[in-house]
Amino acid sequence: MFIAWLLLGVLVVLISIWIFGFLRLNDRSLPIANTAIYKRVLVIFPHPDDEVLTVGGLIGALRAQGAAVKVVFLTRGERGTPDGKLDLELKQIRVLEAQTVAKTLGITDLVLEDFGDGVLEQKTSELALYVQTLLTEYEPDLVVTYDQSGLYGHPDHIAVSEVVSEVIRTHKQPLELWYPSYPKSVLEMIALPEHMAN
Repeated sequence: MFIAWLLLGVLVVLISIWIFGFLRLNDRSLPIANTAIYKRVLVIFPHPDDEVLTVGGLIGALRAQGAAVKVVFLTRGERGTPDGKLDLELKQIRVLEAQTVAKTLGITDLVLEDFGDGVLEQKTSELALYVQTLLTEYEPDLVVTYDQSGLYGHPDHIAVSEVVSEVIRTHKQPLELWYPSYPKSVLEMIALPEHMAN
C-alpha cells in the first residue's frame, strides 16, 4: 500500500511540474491562427534545425491538414559548433538530420542549398534573386522565416529575415509572411553562445 501511495505522490509531482512548465513556456496572449486556409507553404531558414526549433509543430499541423510544405535551407550548417568554427563533417551530419526530420514531419519537398554558413549577410543580393525565384516557381500562400531580430541576433538569421521580408514586400502578388518567436520567458532561460548573442 505504501508503494502505491508513493507512486501516486511521484505522479502528482510530475504532472504538477509538467503543468507549471506548460503554463510558463507557452505564450497564451496571442490568438490561434486558422492554418487550414494555407495550401502551399514555403519555409525558409538559413540552417538545418532552424525549422524544428521554431516551427516544427506548425509544419506538422499544416501537413496533417493536407498543406504542401516546402522547406528550404540556405546553408548546410557547417559552422554549427559552439565556437562557430568550420566543421565539414558536421555539414554532412546536418544534411542527414534535415532529411530525417523532413521524413518525420512528412515534408516531401526539401531543398538544401549551400550559400555558406556564417556568410549570408555578405550574399544578400544573391539570396534575394534566389528567394524571388522560389516565390515565382512555388507560388506559396504562406511564407515562414525568422523575424527581424533573427530570433536571438544570429547574423545569418537576420540576413535571411531581411532578404525574405524585402522580397515579399516587393513581390508582384501579396503574400502572407509569418515570423516565429519564442515567449520572453523562454528566451530569458536560454544561454546563447557568445558569438551569436547580439
